[in-house]
Amino acid sequence: MSKFIWTTSLLKEGDGLFRSDGGDGRNNAILNYGEQDRFAIYALGYQDAAELLTLAYMENDRPKDRLVYPIVFLYRQNIELKLKEFIYGLNYCHHRKFDFPKHHELLDLWTEFLRLFSLQEPRTVNKRSFLDAKKIISEFSKYDPMSMNFRYPLDKKGNISRKPRLLNVRNFAYIMIKLNRFLNALSEKIDKYKIRASLKYEDDLYA
Repeated sequence: MSKFIWTTSLLKEGDGLFRSDGGDGRNNAILNYGEQDRFAIYALGYQDAAELLTLAYMENDRPKDRLVYPIVFLYRQNIELKLKEFIYGLNYCHHRKFDFPKHHELLDLWTEFLRLFSLQEPRTVNKRSFLDAKKIISEFSKYDPMSMNFRYPLDKKGNISRKPRLLNVRNFAYIMIKLNRFLNALSEKIDKYKIRASLKYEDDLYA
């Protein structure tokens, strides 16, 4: 076996990772979307991957204690990118510039999103769905505040990363699906704000 590994070529002439000329165009993925779609397409990609992997987890006899790490990481990355997408768009609505925080702290991102969103709808942020979303994000942040604990077994100081001893992945995914429905609805609402702000910006330019 070891002889086969060391003597067999990994590449043939012309092979390469980042190619789009393989003759099967249906398997080419489109990259580099427009500026306003960049966060959304990444977030939805992580969401889709998390849901597909969760289905594989529940339907197949694969080693479940290994799949849990990428599942949780993908869902977390999905939430982080959606919150940054919201902040990115709302900053344009209020300040006419696209900007977002460069850190990974979920709870801080949620707080900044709420601050900006409340400028649009001050009463809405006190509704039950917003309070529940904060509770879910707070719990996620408790076990993985910096997007490290499900990517690495140790933290930057060499300590074992903090995680619960057991996790029911079916329940975890169920809660995440409900959170994502809420966040997706928010995304549609903020897109409408961005369109309205863009039209107003153009009107001001040519007034």
